[in-house]
Amino acid sequence: TTFGSMARQGLKSTGLWTEIYSKIIEDDAAFKRVSKRGYVAFTESGELRGMAMRMLMESLGFSSKPVEMKNWVLTNFASRKQCAQAYEASGEASMRGAFWGLQIEGLEKKTSAACDGGGVTHWPDGRTNPLLWYATFYGHGMNVSHESIDFLYRRGVDETIAALTSRDLQSPPDGQGGGIAVVSGQEQLKSLREGNPPFHPSWRTSGIRPVGHFVDVANDRESFV
Repeated sequence: TTFGSMARQGLKSTGLWTEIYSKIIEDDAAFKRVSKRGYVAFTESGELRGMAMRMLMESLGFSSKPVEMKNWVLTNFASRKQCAQAYEASGEASMRGAFWGLQIEGLEKKTSAACDGGGVTHWPDGRTNPLLWYATFYGHGMNVSHESIDFLYRRGVDETIAALTSRDLQSPPDGQGGGIAVVSGQEQLKSLREGNPPFHPSWRTSGIRPVGHFVDVANDRESFV
């Protein structure tokens, strides 16, 4: 049933995403492209629990200290298994993710509890390549149906087209969420580093991180922002 499926995924994500990611990088050339060009961000389970507690306290009217979650950013994987595990962990927001996290092979001494919660940050080497910022949450986060799939797909496509055809390469959010912008230039990157949303003060800052712990996995090199 739909309720049963939701309950199971709330406790633990299915193996579907592991299979999807593994299939995508099955080809040698595909794995090389994803490994070298892709950057995948996640946080740790303890950090996610801290953020959830803060949100709960605020919803009950209590003040709480800001929580700056760790932001791991991995690239250049040594194996397909590492790559698939990291990408799966970046979206693991189930109870398993929040309380135990996922282990990424070969990174046991660095992080042992990877889960959803990483976000966009700037490059550690100071490069000013444009970054795509988006907060495309349009609801339907806890249920899936043919209607919700159709709605989310069309809404995402419509907003992407709106941003790419605008003069300033942005599509501001409306009352139902969303928001896309291309972040470039020193001033906008400085705003990003300070944790501010680009262009418009009303934009949500979820997903933007002023810090990042970058790891070149295959070469075991780390850098920080």
